[in-house]
Amino acid sequence: QRKCQACPQGGEAPAGSQAVSACECPFGAPRIFENETMCLCDRSEALTDAQKCVSCSENHVVCSPGADRLATAPLKDGYIRLKEPSEEIFKCLDPKHCRNSRCVPGRTGPPSLCTACSPQYRESNKICVECKSVSSQQKFSVGLGCTATLVIMAAIAWTLRRHAPQRSPRSECLLQLITAQLMALLQLAQLWTVLGGLTPVDPAATVADAANVT
Repeated sequence: QRKCQACPQGGEAPAGSQAVSACECPFGAPRIFENETMCLCDRSEALTDAQKCVSCSENHVVCSPGADRLATAPLKDGYIRLKEPSEEIFKCLDPKHCRNSRCVPGRTGPPSLCTACSPQYRESNKICVECKSVSSQQKFSVGLGCTATLVIMAAIAWTLRRHAPQRSPRSECLLQLITAQLMALLQLAQLWTVLGGLTPVDPAATVADAANVT
């Protein structure tokens, strides 16, 4: 006597059925997956939360053989979810900004659909590039250079005032221009000197200090 085989979970078969294929599933059809018979969608379909099989290509997901769900299946490039998991799938404004179900490096999302640059990045020619940090030594060097330039221009202005008592309109305009540039360079030198003296804060050290306090 042949032994009756149960239908997959959720499936039913008419009385007297001779094969598992006669089972009617709530979605898909009886298929073998990992040596177990279960109700599954077709290889080109994904299962929704409403227990319905839908086309993978029409919903912009990449399905693999098995029990893929629309809310968690990998997305085609150029598409993204606003949250995970979710059956709502959106097309990125620029398809190149979305890859492997997330924004490409340097882009942030998903609320902005990967249109904005991530923190520590800036946009240049429609590409997010990493901001290069300026070391304290570089800042000090720039400040030193500005100071040297300031000294040279001050010496030129002092020479013009001392050796040209009867200045022509041209030399007078040149002297006023140098004086204005001296003030701007003075402020720039002060700014860069202060920035060069600042010591970057180490996040790890900050966390360690906080732990020691507690």
